[in-house]
Amino acid sequence: MSQIINIYDSLEFICPCCGEYSEIDYFDASVTIEDMDMGRPSDERVSEYTCEHCGESFEITPHMDIGVKHITTLEKEK
Repeated sequence: MSQIINIYDSLEFICPCCGEYSEIDYFDASVTIEDMDMGRPSDERVSEYTCEHCGESFEITPHMDIGVKHITTLEKEK
């Protein structure tokens, strides 16, 4: 049930070294279905990036847990 997806939209991260925003345009993220998929470790896609402001390197761990829950008829009526 787990998979690696590509995120094509740019995201801004705050550099842990200088506190400036760094924009990352493309990266892979590890996605798992909550409580159903334990096969893919959350740190599988750790990537290293270099800050465009200070030149220091930092790591990001792009991991998404998606929760899936059955909704009973009584819960739908609320």
